[in-house]
Amino acid sequence: MLQNKIIPDIIQVPYNYFDNRFKNDMIRLKDMGCEIHTRSVFLQGLFFMDANMLPSFFNEVKDEIINLQSKYKADLPAVLLRYALSFEFIDYVIIGVESEKQLLDNLRQMESAETLSEYNRTISELILMPSNWPAN
Repeated sequence: MLQNKIIPDIIQVPYNYFDNRFKNDMIRLKDMGCEIHTRSVFLQGLFFMDANMLPSFFNEVKDEIINLQSKYKADLPAVLLRYALSFEFIDYVIIGVESEKQLLDNLRQMESAETLSEYNRTISELILMPSNWPAN
């Protein structure tokens, strides 16, 4: 779209602690007046899964997931949400919740949640794209 000089009003892009593949494009579009919505902040729930039970397919991120879960415990959803919202080029984050209470808890916890430093390691697209994940 950018090569054809088409600037959308709004885009929705995956973005989370592991996935910053589109960061430069998002910044560029934001500078052109595009509203940026992100999704997949919890990476289909991968950040909350029992890392010790994950298949070897996920070995690349198992240790990091264990570290995040150990450090942030019940605050992890709020920490991950705050991470995405800490970038000025992101206007909104779209998340899935199972209940109104869960949404309100995440929002309340986010107010005091720690802000993660930017993750500068490249994660394989096999991990970043849940459609590539092995079936249970």
